[in-house]
Amino acid sequence: MDTIEQRQKIYALIQVACVAVLWAASLFETGVDFFRSIFGITSFMLAAVGLVGLLGIEFFVFGTLKLKFEGAKQLKKALLLILLFYIALSFIGIGWSPLPGAAFQKTLRILWFFLLSMSSILVLQKFRSGFAMKILEGSGAISLFALLMFVFSASNRARNWSANGISVFADYNVFYLHLIVSVLLSVALLNQIIKKKVWLVHLAMLGSYGLLTFMLLYSGSRRGVIFYAIPLLVITVLTLLRSRRLIISLTAVLVLGILVLSAALPMLNDGTKFRTVDRILGTIRQDGILGLFGGRVERIAQATDYINEFSVFQLIFGAGTKAYTDLFGEGNHPHNFYFNAFIEGGLLKSTVAIILYFLFIVLSFVSARGHLFYQKVLIYSLPVMYVLNICISGEDGLLMKLFWLLFVYFWSACNLEPEG
Repeated sequence: MDTIEQRQKIYALIQVACVAVLWAASLFETGVDFFRSIFGITSFMLAAVGLVGLLGIEFFVFGTLKLKFEGAKQLKKALLLILLFYIALSFIGIGWSPLPGAAFQKTLRILWFFLLSMSSILVLQKFRSGFAMKILEGSGAISLFALLMFVFSASNRARNWSANGISVFADYNVFYLHLIVSVLLSVALLNQIIKKKVWLVHLAMLGSYGLLTFMLLYSGSRRGVIFYAIPLLVITVLTLLRSRRLIISLTAVLVLGILVLSAALPMLNDGTKFRTVDRILGTIRQDGILGLFGGRVERIAQATDYINEFSVFQLIFGAGTKAYTDLFGEGNHPHNFYFNAFIEGGLLKSTVAIILYFLFIVLSFVSARGHLFYQKVLIYSLPVMYVLNICISGEDGLLMKLFWLLFVYFWSACNLEPEG
């Protein structure tokens, strides 16, 4: 622990507990609110209010709050500046938005997650970054346990399993992205704790990815196969190369685990086929290769036609937040982060968005230096999967929350120093 006055140590640890609960709840509660109480309060809400409240007290009582820029200092400052500029543009854009109420709500949500991420960083920077990483990765382990407990819970199965397969969220593709984050955080934590028994870490990685690969094949997720299964395959190959002396035994365990799941998981739903394979083959036969993207190609074409009719003002400043939704219907969007940003904020906001995500990716790669193997795997793979997702998704909802979580993780990872 860094030098903190004795009277503030316990107070800081309470703040850390809030951060840990906030992270675990962010990864798990989205869309399901599994820990919702009879009063309608979730653990995410409690942790968020507690964290902001505790920092507020510290600011007014102790006056010790200060944001540090250790590790990749200039990159962090540039990223923070772009984030603030993006939030400011979102607020300004409310003025000419066709649905100002919805635009204001969305902008407040962006600002809220920004405040939570900054609050998490203010707390975690009080400790050695190795301790901070264990907190964040421990939150992923709690989240993974809760997710699996929920998925295999008989009492929740009928209400939450979608027609397309094993998903507890409305968007099962983003559910898998959250699940993958939880898995990688858990394995990275194991990699920190069990440094001498590396085979256990490899076994956990291969077993987890055996489960995830099977779930992807079973769920009916075409996007999942393209954007998750391929990165998962690369990570699995790297893991096998890393554990080459155990490749036969680990592969045997992996195959055995998948066979067991093949028999067990269909019992949890009425289907017995790998829905993803069926959907891909059926779609190609009916609509060709482009059919794999569903209605996204059509929506992007609509977005292009919509932009072609923009005035000079709209080309620079956009048509306003939720403009596309106002024209094409509630819940409709181009399924592409860049098109969303361009329609809402024109060249100005879309350029800022590109710079923002470029800096985000650079931050993740810079933060990978000096880490253990599975921490590097986590830091390299997650931004790739995330950016692939925003190519066919909007900026709302789950992806936005996950962006802020990864932002805090990469920020903390940049400061990791050798311990002991």
